Amino acid sequence: MKPETSFPSQPVMPHAIEMLLRLLFYSFLLGSCVLSLVALWSRAPRAIFAIFLAWTLSFYISVPVLSWFGKPQKSITTVIISRLRTPPVSSPPPETQHPPVPSDGVPFPTSPQGPYVHQPPYRAAISPGQDEISPGPRSVEADEDDEDEDEDTRQRRIEDEMSRRDVSIVTVPKRKLWIANPS
Repeated sequence: MKPETSFPSQPVMPHAIEMLLRLLFYSFLLGSCVLSLVALWSRAPRAIFAIFLAWTLSFYISVPVLSWFGKPQKSITTVIISRLRTPPVSSPPPETQHPPVPSDGVPFPTSPQGPYVHQPPYRAAISPGQDEISPGPRSVEADEDDEDEDEDTRQRRIEDEMSRRDVSIVTVPKRKLWIANPS
């Protein structure tokens, strides 16, 4: 079995400005070579024309050959050739990692249920008079099932829940509206 040759790292597409500058440079260089070859063909000995033609061809052949081997890494040609060489590979699904369980035995909740893409792990803090950790926010179904508890107990439970939360209210004064050009 023949081992596959792989790039040490993926080629990188240069920035847009750098790509534009490189394309302008290579087009200027190609145009200069063509003009030089035409001038050498008409005014110089054929040997000098042949040497310059061989040099130009070797340069323009070495560009895709070097790109085939991944050099330079930050090049449009290298990126295009590497994409043509390797078929698109579908990425495997991310493996679920089990978070470490803290010393108190309560694992961090890891299911992202909020509107943010990244939610750091958290757990409820234990207040000084509290013996155990609350199971988290209560669901609507749990509130409907607790119809047998009286209003005072329910109100006390809600107040306890609100006292555990750290809420800061910041107000920003509005600027006074000035009419600059009344008519």
